[in-house]
Amino acid sequence: MKNLATLASLVLLASPASAQDSAQDADVETIELMPEEKAGWSLRNVAAGLSTLVVGPSYWYEDKELLVRTVPSGAQIALYYIRSNFQKRYERAVAPVRVKTPRRIHATDRDVVVVRAMLPGYLVAEQKLRVFGLPDEVLLQLAPLPNSLVFLGHTHLAGRSTITLRTSEEPELRISRPNGQSGFSLALTQTAKKLDSDPTAGGGHIESIHVNQLGEDLVVSVQTSRGDLELRSKSGYDPIRKEHAYVLDVMPKGTRMPTSDEIRREIEAVPFQRGNACDAAFESVLRQRLDAQVLAHAFRPSGGIAEFYQREAMLRLGRLHTGRVETLSGEGFRTGSSIGLAAALQSAGDVRDYLALLGTIARQQSDPEGFLRALLAPEGSASEFAGIYAEALAAHSRCR
Repeated sequence: MKNLATLASLVLLASPASAQDSAQDADVETIELMPEEKAGWSLRNVAAGLSTLVVGPSYWYEDKELLVRTVPSGAQIALYYIRSNFQKRYERAVAPVRVKTPRRIHATDRDVVVVRAMLPGYLVAEQKLRVFGLPDEVLLQLAPLPNSLVFLGHTHLAGRSTITLRTSEEPELRISRPNGQSGFSLALTQTAKKLDSDPTAGGGHIESIHVNQLGEDLVVSVQTSRGDLELRSKSGYDPIRKEHAYVLDVMPKGTRMPTSDEIRREIEAVPFQRGNACDAAFESVLRQRLDAQVLAHAFRPSGGIAEFYQREAMLRLGRLHTGRVETLSGEGFRTGSSIGLAAALQSAGDVRDYLALLGTIARQQSDPEGFLRALLAPEGSASEFAGIYAEALAAHSRCR
């Protein structure tokens, strides 16, 4: 009786698992991958009749099924039935999937089933299986794509719109511009989309940016305001982040980079006095609301036009006080020397009156908000910066 009780308890324990497995198997889709025509009569039929005495009739006449699984699951599965190098059947499904294939007697010894698995962010995996040696199950292990797009940003400054892409590895990138259309596309080979947020909607010469994963490639589609805009690109490597950067400037043909002298004259023409209460209120909001890391990234050397404005603004601030600027903690920097200027820009987020000066310069532009974001938060969210700028502008207006 004790043995019977133990056996009964084991059966009860095993039943839920068995029921669960059966339920999972029942949920798997079943599709047929069978050519419309059966294989023609050949010596195979003679061999089948003789070999049934050894292998049994089921070897030739049993219905065949193949269970296809992937890791991770949920991959798109493409199934091809190939006979004599010709595709006889094609089906699509989502893994896991059960595939019915012809009985051996209706196939040839060269018939092949090709299983191809595709999942966004992963390399395509493929296996070729002989129908005569078809296993009961095949598992395709998907490997992640070797490269990832980790940042995509867009700013507009001094008449040019700039698109910045950062990738984990050096990208293989192609640019295509359809004739007669406004816009272009960037195709990054074997690159996965790993963005924290979707790209900004647009601004400047850019009307929209969309990112689509097409198999192993990532396509960035950019719609522009005009079809005759010029594209200028450059690439580099950020050793601190260990990321590759690709920068694309979009501008009207013939647009040139303003010189340091031109930017200096523009900044010198902006009226500004240190210690103004309204400017201080504006600066206080920016410093409180902007993340310190976002500011630190904005003031790192980039070689772009924003760096020219940042440097000339710091020099202007220094000239207002005997060539010296101070941080909130009292640390001073001599902007007349290259070392002092570099140190001041590295601590620009904490330099007293510096954000206020940039805000004053921005308010002289046709797009103050976009101008200031390009200088202070080019990698931040455009919608978030819009709220911060509106709050800072309100604080500036209230003190008047």
